[in-house]
Amino acid sequence: MIRPLLSSDRYLSAAALVAGLLLVLGPALSAACRIHLIRSTPALLLFLLFVATSMVAQRRVEFALFHRASLALLLLFFIGVLYSRSPMYGAKKLLLMSISWGLFSVAFFNLFRTSRPVFLFLTGIGVGGIVYVLILWFLEGHVFGILATANLFFRLSLDGRINPIWLARGMGVSILVMLWFLTDRPLGRLSFIAIPAIPLMFGYMLATGSKAPIASIIIAPAVFAFVRGGTKVRVATVAALLLIVLVLPSVIPMFSSEGLIGGRILGTWATSLGRRTASWELAFDGFGRSSVLGMVFGNGTGAFSRLAASADVRNYPHNILIEVLYEGGVIGLALLMVAIAAPILALRDRFRRASAERDKDWRGLAATAVAMYVFGLLNAQISGDLTGNGLIPISGSVLATLTRGASEHL
Repeated sequence: MIRPLLSSDRYLSAAALVAGLLLVLGPALSAACRIHLIRSTPALLLFLLFVATSMVAQRRVEFALFHRASLALLLLFFIGVLYSRSPMYGAKKLLLMSISWGLFSVAFFNLFRTSRPVFLFLTGIGVGGIVYVLILWFLEGHVFGILATANLFFRLSLDGRINPIWLARGMGVSILVMLWFLTDRPLGRLSFIAIPAIPLMFGYMLATGSKAPIASIIIAPAVFAFVRGGTKVRVATVAALLLIVLVLPSVIPMFSSEGLIGGRILGTWATSLGRRTASWELAFDGFGRSSVLGMVFGNGTGAFSRLAASADVRNYPHNILIEVLYEGGVIGLALLMVAIAAPILALRDRFRRASAERDKDWRGLAATAVAMYVFGLLNAQISGDLTGNGLIPISGSVLATLTRGASEHL
């Protein structure tokens, strides 16, 4: 009875769809229920299903190069907790890293072995983004009304219950999926819901005042258009529509020195970047003063917090490469670079095959996943740490799955 269920395509399809929904809506649900663990629901859900499938259906566990490098990095950070000067924060950091860089990525790769679940996962993200917009509209009001009245002190955060950065990242990922909806029309005529959804999502994204996701979403759609191929005119049309709809109704108040864009996003950019570069310089200086072992193996998991704040509390340099270099040393940085490069390198041959076979469905999925990956990587260079940039291992696992997935299952 259980074995056929765990081997069922319907069971896997439902899991992929729900995981996509929760990836976007998880932070909002976590804030509403005040239960931090809900944010990790997609990873925990897929990992439990993966364990059940492996035990009952007797599936062999597989690892791509991305997973091997990520797990090796987790092992290094596990050892790093033992000699870290911030052991309490280091242990918590390792736990949070393990959820996205370990549990989710391995579970996704082993549960979903074709392109069909990826299709449903991305669809879930898109639907989740639309639901998120409806929630924001109901609780906070019309996005253009918010933008027209917001000043440099305003940040959309659902009355302080959700981190604006998490909200912005959710909207950014949803925008990329909406581009896929619009260009490939995976939902048929329903895909045209992306036309009003894109400017609304970007508007709410602007209202958060979060600079890193906003800067990243400017570049990621261009990556989508380049990888997808043949849709550049349509993507450019959507981008132009987005800018016209957003800017014209509120150009004066938004761009004034006291407005949201002119005051907070553009006006404080130099100040924010100055704080970031100061943290980067501190990390490089600390790395330079490390022992030989510290340079090779790192100063310990979470150790930057002791360097920056002289306390065992969460603190990070807002750049995952610099973060790993200081805490995991040259070996840690090498492992991270291998993990980052592996999905893209593995995709090259598959792209050539897809082009030869004129496999547009697969290219649409891959273009969306690559754009999400680039969005996450760009954001991680100026915002957050390894625990907060879970989009990298999530989209990396999607890319690893697409490398071996067969699109005839769509």
